[in-house]
Amino acid sequence: MTLFKQILLGFCIFLFGVTQAIAFTVELTEAELQEKIDAKMPLQKSRFYISVIISDPDVVLMPGSDRLGIQCKIVAALPGNLKGNGTLYVDGGIEYVQEEGAFYFVDPKINTLVIEGISKKVEKKVKKLVGKVVKHSMNHFPVYTFKNNLKHKFAKALLDSVTVKDEKLILEMSVF
Repeated sequence: MTLFKQILLGFCIFLFGVTQAIAFTVELTEAELQEKIDAKMPLQKSRFYISVIISDPDVVLMPGSDRLGIQCKIVAALPGNLKGNGTLYVDGGIEYVQEEGAFYFVDPKINTLVIEGISKKVEKKVKKLVGKVVKHSMNHFPVYTFKNNLKHKFAKALLDSVTVKDEKLILEMSVF
C-alpha cells in the first residue's frame, strides 16, 4: 500500500470517528414539550362577531410518528350569549432551523374539531376561524432551542431524524 493510500485510509478512519463522536440525540419528554406549549396558550381570535378561545393544551406523542400532537379545549362565543364548547386535536411536523438551533412546530393540521351547542351553519364559520387561528398562531413556534454550550453548538449541524419512542420526542443530530 502506498503512503498516499495509507494517509487517505487514515483520514477516512479519522472522519468516521469524528462523525461518531459528534452525533447527538435530544430526547424531549411530554412534560418538557407541555411546558413550551402551555406558554403559548390560550390562543384567542375574533371575527364577524364570533370569538374563539383555544386553551388547556395536552401534548400527545404517538409512537412511531414524526409529528407532535396537541389536544385542546375550545370555546366559541357568538352573539346573543351563545356558547359552544368542544375539543380540538392538531398535529404538526418538527422543523429544525440550524441558524437558530431551534426546533419549530410547523404545518399544523386539524384532525378533530368537535363543538357542541351551536348550529351546523355557525359551526362551519367557527371551523374556518379555528383553521386560521391554528395556521397563524401555532405555525412556527419553538418547541426546543439548544442551549449556548459547546456540546449543543456541535449538535446545531444537521437534523437526521425525528421520531417518537417511549413517550419522548427523539431528535437525532449529526455534524456530517
